[in-house]
Amino acid sequence: MRNEAETRADLIDPAITSAGWGEVPKSRVGREYQVTPGRIRGAGMRERAGIADYVLVYRDHTLAVVEAKAEDKAVTEGLAQAKRYAAKLHARFAYSTNGHGIYRADLTTGTEGPVERYGTPDELWDACFLPIRADAGAAAADAWQKRFGSIPFENRGGFWQPRYYQYNAVNRTLEHIARGNSRILLTLATGTGKTAIAFQIVWKLYHSRWTVAEWRGTGGSTPRHPRVLFLADRNILANQAFNAFAAFPEDALVRIDPGEIRKKGRVPKNGSVFFTIFQTFMTGSDDEGNPQPYFGAYPPDFFDLVIIDECHRGGANDESTWRGILEYFAPAVQIGLTATPKRSGNVDTYRYFGEPVYTYSLKEGDRLLKVFQDNEKTIPTILTTSRKLSTGVDARNVRNIVLLRPVKSMIEFKQIVGRGTRLYDDKDFFTIYDFVKAYEHFLDPEWDGEPLEKTRTKRSGGDDGGDEVHEDPEDEGGTEPGHDPPPPTPRPQRIRIKLADGKERKIQHMVQTSFWDPSGRPLSSKEFIERLYGDIPDLFRDEEQLREIWSTPDTRQRLLDGLADKGYTRDHLDELARIVGAEDSDVYDVLAYIAWATATMSRDERVHTHRQDIFRHYDDRQREFIEFVLDHYVQGGIDELARERLPQLLQLKYGGTYDAVDVFGDLQSVREVFVGFQRYLYTGADSA
Repeated sequence: MRNEAETRADLIDPAITSAGWGEVPKSRVGREYQVTPGRIRGAGMRERAGIADYVLVYRDHTLAVVEAKAEDKAVTEGLAQAKRYAAKLHARFAYSTNGHGIYRADLTTGTEGPVERYGTPDELWDACFLPIRADAGAAAADAWQKRFGSIPFENRGGFWQPRYYQYNAVNRTLEHIARGNSRILLTLATGTGKTAIAFQIVWKLYHSRWTVAEWRGTGGSTPRHPRVLFLADRNILANQAFNAFAAFPEDALVRIDPGEIRKKGRVPKNGSVFFTIFQTFMTGSDDEGNPQPYFGAYPPDFFDLVIIDECHRGGANDESTWRGILEYFAPAVQIGLTATPKRSGNVDTYRYFGEPVYTYSLKEGDRLLKVFQDNEKTIPTILTTSRKLSTGVDARNVRNIVLLRPVKSMIEFKQIVGRGTRLYDDKDFFTIYDFVKAYEHFLDPEWDGEPLEKTRTKRSGGDDGGDEVHEDPEDEGGTEPGHDPPPPTPRPQRIRIKLADGKERKIQHMVQTSFWDPSGRPLSSKEFIERLYGDIPDLFRDEEQLREIWSTPDTRQRLLDGLADKGYTRDHLDELARIVGAEDSDVYDVLAYIAWATATMSRDERVHTHRQDIFRHYDDRQREFIEFVLDHYVQGGIDELARERLPQLLQLKYGGTYDAVDVFGDLQSVREVFVGFQRYLYTGADSA
């Protein structure tokens, strides 16, 4: 039987090629395609990346995902994974195969079943886009769709690849333009690269020589490059965008500057992509000194495309004078970029542009901002007002945000937090120092989901069999007749959670911790424990199996990886240990406590309890090494018992691996002792 790699090489690759993929012009096959890089765990670690075996791309659109398994597996073994990746990539088709059979799911119609072969590039293209083109403008829409698809993404010489949501946003926008839509809104979380998305949209329109006149069929028989206006409300944002478009020819880019306009007496018109701010366009005067906005110096149909950055901040607001600019350039296709979902404060934006065509959610002036943005500076720079962080400024190396004033606006809070969520070299987390309870925005449904359940401290009435949180009775005080009341009782240090097994688990009352599930939904400590309790049966069936798994480094690591894949990273488990009062315990004890409410013991107690049982299996020189390892385990935790840690431990104990061999005789004996003693550390009687 062929393994998966052999099945792919011998059976699947030829079948995909025979369908024309990689052979038909503009078609290509992406192999081992990284859909997502993996959720950041912290400390420089990520969860496992999402890798699709194959993606089938035609005219720069991902049309299908193929998941491959070894030939002895069921043909549908990879179907769920293929569907998951296809959904993320906005691909319509998901294929699962073992090389002998092919199973296809259509994510649009919901139909699925076995097929004889893979669809050809043109077959899948027509299946994806013919329904969209089923109107009077079908031929024109088809032509534009193909024209846009013939222009590849600009990848900066292979050094940049769009993330799946950026890719989706660009293609969804171009699809809507091809279908004749002239008002388009993109809602993308702060820090997701709205400027990069705008660049790729303009890049494809520019090189396909799309213009409004030809698009509407009103003339323009001689193809030309489109004229694009990029509007922002801060100079730093306009400059930032201007620099981000550097891949365009130099003479194509124009920064509209009021000083240059006054100097030359006219607005610049030679160019293709123009950058300015609303305030500049609203200024200007005629020869008599009367107000005459500069934007009026351009004909209303001068620009083919207008992009409004951070459009929720006034560009589309009915009461904003900036709205006049958009109405003046009404013939142009207008794209609004925003980071804020629809709510009462920005309904005008959504009324003007319509519902977003694509949504991706998370859940002293310009000179000083430039200094703050300099990521190469080695001297720390402090920005003393967080309001400057609400402007979309690309300062990726923000690692600390201190909030000393209330942030009442959810929009502003998201933008401030978004400065921290940008990744940078060696930056995989940031810290918020919150002195004003701004963290409560995380509990609001407008953040990115339903609010956290508030902690309940006491509940009266009978037991209805459900989960219950209440205070420990031993923490309650009383007053005897004739005695003065005692001083106020401190708040209880522990509360108890009753899970479905009827047993109670205690957690720290004074600790406020928010966890996050794999979808990004915030969880309270109680919800996190309940979720872990519910997932445990999928990981191990009883304590005997947990002991067996945990007593060997390799199986223990596989369990930890499995936990991480379900959203229980080491950081989560370490924090859980803290809130259940077991921060000095082994992760094993924490899992056993959640699963069966068994008493925890510290790592020091575990070593003391099992030392005799461990040592009776080894001689003096082996015991000396084991004692050394156990000391590190007590201090550093379970990571000290990982197989990857052995070389460092040998270096610390003996000065190197070869010196250890002199003591033990051979390296295999060292490994056997290191792995072997761990069984007795966990399988002995913990109650001894």
